[in-house]
Amino acid sequence: MPIINVWHRLSDPEAIKRIPRKAGAYELANKYRTVIYIGHAKGGNLHRRIQDHTREYANDCIRRNAVYFRYMVMRAYATGERTLFREYKAKHNNKIPPCNTRDPSLSH
Repeated sequence: MPIINVWHRLSDPEAIKRIPRKAGAYELANKYRTVIYIGHAKGGNLHRRIQDHTREYANDCIRRNAVYFRYMVMRAYATGERTLFREYKAKHNNKIPPCNTRDPSLSH
């Protein structure tokens, strides 16, 4: 279940405005569009969660490296996040994305 949505620039205010205020999972990527972070929107607000990554208090790794984002709207957002982690790890020698600090694919 990879995200099929196109990559959008985190610095594009119009792209940020178009993010739905719904539950889902998302990926952040560096300038090469290599995934560096996988997350989900707790409380069902992808817009707020992705926008949080553009703020000063964001994870230092994300602040320094994230350039793009993409997302998928889904009710089972935590399951979606775990699936994205498993797919990422299968392609990257069982490693998690560099800006993530935990691996939700190990739970459940």
